[in-house]
Amino acid sequence: MDSVYSRHMTKNDLFFLSITKINSGKVIFGDNLKGKIIGVGNIKGKSSPLIENLFLVDSLKHNLLSINQLYDKGYMIVFNHACCLILENDKVILVDNRKGNVYKIKIDACMEIESCLFASINDSFLWHRIHVI
Repeated sequence: MDSVYSRHMTKNDLFFLSITKINSGKVIFGDNLKGKIIGVGNIKGKSSPLIENLFLVDSLKHNLLSINQLYDKGYMIVFNHACCLILENDKVILVDNRKGNVYKIKIDACMEIESCLFASINDSFLWHRIHVI
């Protein structure tokens, strides 16, 4: 599962409804490389929930959603071998299809976020060791 230090992150500023540029903070990836946090904001698709406090990170290779942040917002997350369900008040609001060891979320046709919500020890595992400093 995702690290307690992980936050929602993206490499694409086109997703944001609103964004605040920031000039501090770094993310240390599992391979010890660093990425600079250059903004924070919110995204929302037409039929998907608002995702708040998403970091815009320079040099990020994949977009990430934090399980802990989703839990903290009151969402329930259920995994099986083929997909992951994200529920709000017992209603399914997002279905994530599994592709290898990554669950892929389509927020809308124009917005696709690959999210490392679960993985085994391989390249995907590196993304679970992200620490924000």
